Amino acid sequence: MKFYRRLCPIEALSFDLDDTLYNNKPVLLAAESRLMAWLGHHFHAKAEDSAWWREQKRLMLIEAPELRHDTTKLRHRTLETGLKALGAQQCEAEELADGAMANFLEWRSEIALAPEVKRTLATLAQRRPLVAITNGNASLARFWPDAPFQFSVHAGPDGRMKPDKELFLTSLARLDIEPAALLHIGDHPRADIQGANRVGCQSGWLTPPYGQAPRPMGRSLPTFSFSQLEQLLQLPL
Repeated sequence: MKFYRRLCPIEALSFDLDDTLYNNKPVLLAAESRLMAWLGHHFHAKAEDSAWWREQKRLMLIEAPELRHDTTKLRHRTLETGLKALGAQQCEAEELADGAMANFLEWRSEIALAPEVKRTLATLAQRRPLVAITNGNASLARFWPDAPFQFSVHAGPDGRMKPDKELFLTSLARLDIEPAALLHIGDHPRADIQGANRVGCQSGWLTPPYGQAPRPMGRSLPTFSFSQLEQLLQLPL
């Protein structure tokens, strides 16, 4: 661990999910590959072009920039609009988009957590309350139904994406603690570290995340950085 600021007393810990508790990139790539195959099977081979869908997503964000705060709604709207552009009628596009999203959300949540991750969080949960704060749409109920979190908050249904303050403020209100008493753990220097810092929380930066290339630290220093979740057991909790 490398400390950049003095650690204050910790009353609760919050965790990012994607790339903090598991390697998210292969999960997402596999889910998107299966989604393209599903669309090709249920609609038309021309719907299997992932580059075309990336362009549709870009255009959708220009049309409705607020959707960037809700990845599920963004993908669903993009699918529906894109399918109509490919020739589907309104009812068919709606039905296909609903089916595609239902399957995608299942595939996207096919996550296998490392045993040491589960052990570490189980031990931490015996010492302090734990919560999850995520920008993504992976479902804890699907991949970790007995997770030791008191609750989870998700960008979209619970507020705007980190580094916006909303998800942090919602969590603090539910925990009924002051910002400085919450230690947020995450891999992203902007979403997690800057987001936590701007609310007044403490922040632990996991770097590098799961063998990925190290990210630049960014403008906002974490309370400390570390490279393995098990190191959190060394904290004075």
